[in-house]
Amino acid sequence: PFPDRASMDAPLPLSLVIPAFNEADVIGKAIAEAEFTLSKSFPQYEILIVDNGSWDETAERVREQLAYAPHTRLIGPGVNGGPGRGRQYAAQSAGSP
Repeated sequence: PFPDRASMDAPLPLSLVIPAFNEADVIGKAIAEAEFTLSKSFPQYEILIVDNGSWDETAERVREQLAYAPHTRLIGPGVNGGPGRGRQYAAQSAGSP
């Protein structure tokens, strides 16, 4: 069965995935821009930063931003398994607390 038209017109929640590998220098700006832009168009959204085993301070920079980025979560497999593993991890984490 297909949803009725009224439910199709309702805004859908959005999960934005930002893969990050050694992005400490730019991740803060990426989070701020994503929060700002999505807040203009989506009543429900989440921003998933997928740290794919960074060697630099990417995770620390993300944690510093979390106080100012209420829709952002830091997730990651813990080790670098290539882009496919990061995407898979994000897909499994999207929409869950």
